[in-house]
Amino acid sequence: MGAEVMTGRLVRWSLKFRLIVLAAAGGILGFGLTTLPSMPVDNLPEFSPPHVEIQTEALGLSAVEVEQLITSPMEADLLNGIAWLDEIRSKSVPGLSSIEMVFETGTDILRARQLVAERLTQAFALPNVSSPPVLMQPLSSWLALAAAAGILVLLLTVLGNWRLAGLVFLLLPVALSGGILAADLGGGFGSVYVLVALAAVLALAIRDVVMLMGTYQSLQSRAPSDSPAHLMRQAAGERLLPTVLTTVITGLALVPLVLLGGPVGGGMILPLALVVWGGLITSALLTLFILPILFLRIGPRSNTDWGSSLVINNGPVLAEGSELS
Repeated sequence: MGAEVMTGRLVRWSLKFRLIVLAAAGGILGFGLTTLPSMPVDNLPEFSPPHVEIQTEALGLSAVEVEQLITSPMEADLLNGIAWLDEIRSKSVPGLSSIEMVFETGTDILRARQLVAERLTQAFALPNVSSPPVLMQPLSSWLALAAAAGILVLLLTVLGNWRLAGLVFLLLPVALSGGILAADLGGGFGSVYVLVALAAVLALAIRDVVMLMGTYQSLQSRAPSDSPAHLMRQAAGERLLPTVLTTVITGLALVPLVLLGGPVGGGMILPLALVVWGGLITSALLTLFILPILFLRIGPRSNTDWGSSLVINNGPVLAEGSELS
């Protein structure tokens, strides 16, 4: 119903101001025709400047030692002066050096990688305190767009309502904010373990949000006359204990790995644990407080039909006679 109302308003506005719509369409068409002959042809064009990343593992070295023995010599002796190089960014964390080279816009990414690979053949001149530098595989911006589209389609399929799916999708970065802040305080995003931790936090956040909305939909199907505020408070109350237990248990599971891991635990697992801990906190806040408040303000209306939802439970949310009922 909501989609039909919005579509009707858009059509009525377009018919009322048809001259503006026609002028805008003509301008866009003319701009496309004039720029099309000079546009580069590529199957999957990149929108960001070409960049190449190098990672070097040095287990057992502190961040200061990594900076002094690996990062700085590579920047000064190996990578400085490469053709079409615009900027060099680097991060040194315990056990890992990450150097990102940003090239001028329009530089062929394959040519840039070839130039960097040629320089890395001279890495034998560096102090023998680490593994050989590794040229990381490029990540296309299309992969991120495809992943975001996949998450949106998944939420729409599971929740059965485009407005609710869009609200949840826009709020997911809030769940990652704690992990991103922890990663920045812990040395940045130079390690692949940080990206793995963020992916794990995102998966847990999606699970908690879907379970919360599934509980709300089930309660509404049982008591359609109750107010959305009452139903959301009840759903958040039922999901409070499972969400808190998931957060605490997942966080505590990483403590022994950090404390008993020695140099590996301090240098590799600790950044991952910090990201997970920070992400778990903001994910719980999103599930229990932020999403319920925004849902009541801009979410679907109280008479929404959840028939297409995959998480709705037509039976009792809590079984009769159970300890929690």
